[in-house]
Amino acid sequence: MGGGTRRAYERERMFTNKPNKLSPFRLLWTHARGSIVGTLLAALVLAFGWSLFAHRLEGRLDRDALRSEEVRRIWGGPVVQGGPRVQWRRQDAATAELATAPIDRTDIQVGLKVEYRARGLTEYPTYEADFHGVYVVTNPSTAPAFLAFRIPLPGDSASMVSTNLVLLVDGKEAPSETQYIRDTKTVLWTGEMDGQQAMTFEFKYHVRGLESFAYDMTAVESGEANASPQSNFKLAMTVEGLDGELDYPIGSMSPTSVVTDGGRSILTWDLPRVLTSLAAGVLLPDHLGPMRAFVRLLGMAPWFFMLFSFSLGYAFVRLSPVGRVLHGFGFAAVYFVHFPLVVYLAAYLPWTVAVLATLCGSVGLLTVHARSFVGGESAIRVLTSAVLFLVVPVVAYLVPQHAGLILVAAGFIAAAILLRLVAVLARWIDETLADMRDAGAHAREGSDPSVPNLAPEPAPGFDAGRA
Repeated sequence: MGGGTRRAYERERMFTNKPNKLSPFRLLWTHARGSIVGTLLAALVLAFGWSLFAHRLEGRLDRDALRSEEVRRIWGGPVVQGGPRVQWRRQDAATAELATAPIDRTDIQVGLKVEYRARGLTEYPTYEADFHGVYVVTNPSTAPAFLAFRIPLPGDSASMVSTNLVLLVDGKEAPSETQYIRDTKTVLWTGEMDGQQAMTFEFKYHVRGLESFAYDMTAVESGEANASPQSNFKLAMTVEGLDGELDYPIGSMSPTSVVTDGGRSILTWDLPRVLTSLAAGVLLPDHLGPMRAFVRLLGMAPWFFMLFSFSLGYAFVRLSPVGRVLHGFGFAAVYFVHFPLVVYLAAYLPWTVAVLATLCGSVGLLTVHARSFVGGESAIRVLTSAVLFLVVPVVAYLVPQHAGLILVAAGFIAAAILLRLVAVLARWIDETLADMRDAGAHAREGSDPSVPNLAPEPAPGFDAGRA
């Protein structure tokens, strides 16, 4: 049996042998062996490189997290402003003990101007805050009374610096009746008030802080938390320069209304009557999350790369096996460099800009290369593969709150493409089987002109009839 007939016979047997269910995969291995082996080898090499890069990135993030204490010493830490404690007693009372007086009205205005400051790969959300609290207290008795108004100084660290700090009583400073107590970190006003008299206390200051700002309605004195009932409580907090979504500290009250106006967010806590030990405040988003997301993404990158590489087999179907392997190695280099590039750009640019720039650069480079050296149809297929297996994973990891929706949309697109590929593959296999059956039948009958006649020619003078 000649070589051509033997190959045709093997191909026919491969497709017509019913018990052998792996025949299509054997055919795929025969025609795409180089691409499959090249993809697996490239995935192993890239996985090793990504693992080293992720380990180094995680180490830098851990070191940057330790620097937060340095940032606190320079800029100040989270600001926690405690609520006031008001005590009183009648001047003609037989005892010297003070009772807690209710606060009739509280009106607080807080303005936060956020600025992100980078140290290494971490950007810390720092801010400058202006606090203006107005408290109205009424003498519950018709007789003259002694009143003590005490409010804690802002902050919870020794590095906190407050400027323009002042306590006004009925619109005026009262230096002879006001004490700034360093040991307890409080401001204390003591004085007398007439019966049924209402007094207004204003507490104002400017302070720098980090990460969060909270207003605690409980006044802590001598290690004991004391909550005073308050009526007509209103806290309005304006946040400017925010990059990301606001969050709230654990165990805090949610605002009653949130209004977003351009680059500003106005949060309001409006409570007619309140007695609580919870705080009202905000937690500013940092930029550490995207870097942590990239560390997790690098662990899955080899799997996405293999899917991307296998999809290139369809994009480069018209190339020779050697051409597919060479182009695949070039695309693997671009795929690998994408992740280190976006991380290093994020050290100098906002991470959203870094991600968009690198995605546009990587996807554009792959698509233009395919258009220039392979063809327009292959460029469209390469673009689709890059979107599904490069853009979608990056966006899904960086925007986890919408990851489910992103993956579902990408899954529908991938399913549609897969169904198209299955239909093309099934039609190609059917046509190939039909051609091989016809070729095998003609070969057995000896009537296929494409199959050479392997029988020896008769010698000269040989009489076939006599034989």
